[in-house]
Amino acid sequence: MGAPGNTHIHMSRHFRMPPLGSPRDNGDVVDESVLPDGWTLARVRSMEPNAELLDPDVHHVVADQRPARAGLEALTPSVILSFSGLCLCRVQEDDGTSWWWMGQLDESAGSIVCWSPYSDDLGDAIRAL
Repeated sequence: MGAPGNTHIHMSRHFRMPPLGSPRDNGDVVDESVLPDGWTLARVRSMEPNAELLDPDVHHVVADQRPARAGLEALTPSVILSFSGLCLCRVQEDDGTSWWWMGQLDESAGSIVCWSPYSDDLGDAIRAL
């Protein structure tokens, strides 16, 4: 379930990597190579220790208030970072830019409802949590 043009992202190495502390069971996590250039999961965790990468293919992601559009709209993130249920989802826009959308994970359903794009920069988006 990838967005057109995002076929370059290949997630062949699935593995579980729980956040520091107790393990969680809210979906498969993916190889950290899907993170933007210069980012590793260790770097993300240096800012937010309980970060984990989730597999976008097993989560239904929607935006509840996308600017200039009405209603719920399905998003197709290339990366999902979860911080104890609060998520950042990297979504490529029609113009080719990518934005980090903030949302909440519903662990019982595996869905994520996003409410707004926060930044095109991962560090800025993490600081906005």
